[in-house]
Parts: sequence; C-alpha cells; structure tokens
Amino acid sequence: MSKGCQVLSTKLVTNSECVTAYDKELDRLDVQLSNPPIVDKDTKFMFHCASKGVPRGYDDCAFFFWLHTFFVKNMRERMTREQLDNPHKEKTWKVWRENFSVEIVFDKPANSY
Repeated sequence: MSKGCQVLSTKLVTNSECVTAYDKELDRLDVQLSNPPIVDKDTKFMFHCASKGVPRGYDDCAFFFWLHTFFVKNMRERMTREQLDNPHKEKTWKVWRENFSVEIVFDKPANSY
C-alpha cells in the first residue's frame, strides 16, 4: 500500500486498463477495471473530466469522495449526488442531475481469507 500516493489513473475513452459500457436507456456508465488496485482503509477517489461543460470544483476535478473500507457493507458502496463532493452543490445540478450516483463494487483480493 502507498500512503498519500496516486495508485491508479486511467482514461475511460482510450484505455486498455478498463472496459466501459454505456446504457443510454438507463443513463448508466459501467466501468470495469482490468487490474483494480487493492483499496484499504481511507481512500480518496477522484474523477477528472476534460469536457468544458463539466464544472470543476474542489481539488480541480469533476467530483470526488472519500471511502473507508471498514464501512463498506456487502462489498459495495453507493453514493448519491448529495454525498459526492462537487455535485452536491446546487450550481452544478445542470450537469449532475438528481439521479446521479456512483456505486463501487468490490471483489475480495485473491490473497484474502
């Protein structure tokens, strides 16, 4: 584990490190990492976007959140717009609609018991 270091950075459009699938009917983007990092304890997830229409807030990114693995139940964590940093602000709601959310689904590491 690295403390205070960037562990993974990937571009969703042109990257072989992940597979993306957008469901237009559900307005949902699924991202599956090919080689996901091990997430343990307090971890910050940051999402950057190059599109000029997406507002940048704190940390000069589209949105971010902190997650502590102790609180994750059933190997998944879902956060609504109001729980995400930057989209929770009313001035960004033209981009981050009311149903916007992020769900992280975890797998147990291969060496876990």
